[in-house]
Amino acid sequence: MLRIISGKYRGRYIKTLSENNTRPTTNRIKESLFNIIQNHIAASSVLDLFSGSGSLGLEALSRGSNKVVFVEKNRRAFEILRKNCLMLDCMDSVELLNTDALKAIPYLGKSHKQFDIIFIDPPYDSKIDQDIFPLIEENKLVSKDGIIVYEHMTASTKAEKIGAFVQYDNRNYGYTSISFYRKEGENAKSSLSR
Repeated sequence: MLRIISGKYRGRYIKTLSENNTRPTTNRIKESLFNIIQNHIAASSVLDLFSGSGSLGLEALSRGSNKVVFVEKNRRAFEILRKNCLMLDCMDSVELLNTDALKAIPYLGKSHKQFDIIFIDPPYDSKIDQDIFPLIEENKLVSKDGIIVYEHMTASTKAEKIGAFVQYDNRNYGYTSISFYRKEGENAKSSLSR
């Protein structure tokens, strides 16, 4: 089980899938990540792709995000995600999509949704970044000062520029790395908390 670290759900535990199909972000990495993006969270709209149990999106909601859209294809992980949202009594603040991320993005684009924070945490063996970043841009899902937070293997170095997005920060946590992207030309770096 994972713990919500801070905010209104602080100390609450959420369930995770017991199999190796999902790889939840550890509490240590999650705490560091949210310290880095804390200036983006208040009243934000969040998209949590490959959400698994919902650890990242629920942490954002606990810390002050207004709305989180969760996308998870795995049926068993999706059921655990739904139970976690019910347990925290936050169903009014979430949208749950049990579908593939590459199908969810055009659907959200047609709904004219935009997000201040997009979490991308695909399976580590995935080569999704070359597909997903252009799709996010094409569907205009990132708000004016929005950021993309991409979790990946440290050994799998990510390009400094993917489509219309540039990497403005990268943090390594042993086997895991997190790369931070923004639209080219946006000055998101000034709002980082170090």
